[in-house]
Amino acid sequence: MEQEWHAFFSNKQLKIIMQGNNNSVYTNIYKLKENGINVETTCVYPLSKYKTKEECNILFNDAKYLGVVNKWVMTGKRKIKF
Repeated sequence: MEQEWHAFFSNKQLKIIMQGNNNSVYTNIYKLKENGINVETTCVYPLSKYKTKEECNILFNDAKYLGVVNKWVMTGKRKIKF
């Protein structure tokens, strides 16, 4: 069985991640299980641990639920290194 996750995006979380010096990857792109569309995420929660989206420990009040994803595609926004 392939891994599945609840996917969320938060602008507040993205802003905090981008301000940190330790993070080189800010977002990730996953494929939605329902229709195969790629979505940009700031956090994901495994369905094996969180059966419903309401069980996820959401820390940012602007987090938008994107749906269930089942495949990591690539990194999204990241720090540019010169």
